[in-house]
Amino acid sequence: MTCRPRPLAVGWGVRRLGFIFLCLALGVAGARGAGKWITAQTDNFILFSSASEAESRELLEDLERLRAVLRKGLNLPPAREPVTRVMAFNSRREFNHYKPLFEGKTKTDVVGYHSGGDDAAYIAIDLGSADRAKRTIYHEYLHQMASVHDLNLPLWLNEGFAEFYSTFRMKKGEVILGDPIEEHVRFLRQVRAFNVRDLVAIREDSPAYNEGFRQGVFYAQSWALVHYLLCGKSARDNAAGLSRYMTMRRSAVLDGADTQRFEAAFGADYETIEKELTRYLRGGRYNRYTGVVDTGPLPVIPTFVAADPAVLDCALIELQWRAQQTPAAKFELLTLAEANPTRPEPHESLGAISWRENQWEEAVRHWRRAAELGSRNPWMQVQVVKRQITDFVTNQNLDYRLPDPLAAGLRDQLLRALEMNADYGDAYELLALTEAFAATPDIANVNRVQRQAGKIERPQRLLLALAILRWRVGDTATGLKILQALEQVPAVPPTVQAMALKLRYRLQN
Repeated sequence: MTCRPRPLAVGWGVRRLGFIFLCLALGVAGARGAGKWITAQTDNFILFSSASEAESRELLEDLERLRAVLRKGLNLPPAREPVTRVMAFNSRREFNHYKPLFEGKTKTDVVGYHSGGDDAAYIAIDLGSADRAKRTIYHEYLHQMASVHDLNLPLWLNEGFAEFYSTFRMKKGEVILGDPIEEHVRFLRQVRAFNVRDLVAIREDSPAYNEGFRQGVFYAQSWALVHYLLCGKSARDNAAGLSRYMTMRRSAVLDGADTQRFEAAFGADYETIEKELTRYLRGGRYNRYTGVVDTGPLPVIPTFVAADPAVLDCALIELQWRAQQTPAAKFELLTLAEANPTRPEPHESLGAISWRENQWEEAVRHWRRAAELGSRNPWMQVQVVKRQITDFVTNQNLDYRLPDPLAAGLRDQLLRALEMNADYGDAYELLALTEAFAATPDIANVNRVQRQAGKIERPQRLLLALAILRWRVGDTATGLKILQALEQVPAVPPTVQAMALKLRYRLQN
């Protein structure tokens, strides 16, 4: 890229600031340019790697297997999951540029980390420390899946699951889970037997979760409890109990009464589980799960190719911003966008950064430009539509009608998102709302949404939209039945509740 000087009517201070940012950008870009990077993409992961193709392929295959095992083991329904960008560094020297900071200093002990969001997720790993690094990113990937699927896990179970699945490995086609984690075993030997009732009461602001040695004990005990429930022998089926407990929390059964939920799910109180767990730990033998998991066919890993320099730079700039909040990131991305005017990736990253900085209008502007350039990120397509639809849902006006050109534009973006991910619940909900308020509803879209209604985890807006459509055609009975179903869905947003009350009044009068 050739930089041409342009006359600028600015003072020396501004010129100097621009020069500093340019130097920063060029310095970082030079570090990125070192080494050969390859890439491959599946529906779930995009891997950029400076390691060998064999090592890179093994990592991508392991991540796909882990995802499939998590979906099976946690009984996860279809849902939109962000494509995870995996940045695999072949050396510690390369990885050092992208390590997260703590109190302004690089965290030198980090060998892998995860940065997740609704729009995209990143995994960074130092393949020079692959075994230790994989444990870290497997742990964090479980947190991402739990968040995306809104599992509502208590802290002990969230961290216990993450540690249990962090030991995931394959051997001769079989999945192996539950290998003892030496630091946890060591902690459990050093401390007295723990109280299950106290463990499950720990929250994110508790000292036991945030203070050095006590935090280590918390992780060890959480891992041990989950390990026992999944692998320990008992007269009860504790694994089935764990599944029932998770279902109760997600559906808010016995809301606000986790003790009752626990006892109802496991058929035993905390003290009983604690006695059984103590016996299990004293035995000193940790059972493993070894077997074939029927996950269905896994995605085929395509041939690795040389990474596009602009796409690679964009991913590395965003990764560094996520890890270190680098002030030059926006400048670098704008420079990259100008040098690559047909690429959507710089605008996707600029939108992501602006969104996280609460600069919503700027984020939407970049997302719209990325969509025009052919972005394949369905979340971004949906956010642009959501902003427009939220405005008239918030106004609580049941008589509002979308002009045909606006409705057509919203449909086009949402249908493109569904082409990218057919299980995207938010896109179905917004498509239903579009048809509910369109001057001329598209019946084909209404039927498509109705076929998907039972698969969406929390279809609050979708049910409201379907009830509005039944009201519009004079089907009072069906409209009221749909509103009754909406009342059974937990955590309905206040704006949806308010509009549902207005609709019920219309239907009944």
